[in-house]
Amino acid sequence: MKTNTCAGIFLMLSIPLILLTCNTFADENVIEELHKESAILVSQERYNEALDVFDQILEIDSDNVKALINRSAILITTNYNEKAIHDVNRILTIEPNNIKALSNKGMALANIGYTYDAIAVFEKAIQIDPDNQELKKSRNYLFRFIDLLDTKTGEKYEVYVQAQIRTPQDELILVIESAMTEYLPFNITDEILNEYPIIEVIEKNDRKYEMRQIIHRTDEPNHKTYGHLQLNTMCNEIPGCLNIFAGRTASILVDSGDYMIVQWTIYSVIE
Repeated sequence: MKTNTCAGIFLMLSIPLILLTCNTFADENVIEELHKESAILVSQERYNEALDVFDQILEIDSDNVKALINRSAILITTNYNEKAIHDVNRILTIEPNNIKALSNKGMALANIGYTYDAIAVFEKAIQIDPDNQELKKSRNYLFRFIDLLDTKTGEKYEVYVQAQIRTPQDELILVIESAMTEYLPFNITDEILNEYPIIEVIEKNDRKYEMRQIIHRTDEPNHKTYGHLQLNTMCNEIPGCLNIFAGRTASILVDSGDYMIVQWTIYSVIE
């Protein structure tokens, strides 16, 4: 009797477990078919219908990362960026390092004007996947919409620019120092600067600085240059050029054949 009772209890306990497993497999099959359906709709640009399918998936599995990723992408495409951010935030609570979610969040934030926040999100994604060139292109494109920061004593960078104008015979005509300098306040500034050797380490105002000097020669300046000089550009990575450092001087009159030598002296704080 005892043996039969135990067998009966085991059998009763087994039934709901088997049913639960079957339901789980059924849900997975339904979700897989819905994902296939959504892919077809997206390829046909039937976005509203695709969104309905993603909603169906998420009714079955509210944490389905694939559906949330794809829905956020469509929401960005259809300019529902705030809703897209809600979706990617849900993903990031499940998978904090999900690159696609971070990328979509960066795009959505950029679309609604939160450029600094968008760059910060792309920066985080690049730290996770440093070889991802698409992430870098997206981040670098946003830099074009960021104003450079003025450099002041005691900040992360101190930048000094000297411009020399010389004749084709190498005779010195004029020397002008920078009146104001600026820099791009993001990690990429360090990345670019680290490509140049450190000349010396100095200490001032109780802080240590690495000093670098970079010299550029411009053989064919415009007839009149109005003093906005740039140290580095990202021309190979995004359309146009991106200023990393800039130095402003008074207007400089340059005759045909004259050339310009620009010397940058940059102090960066050792943190």
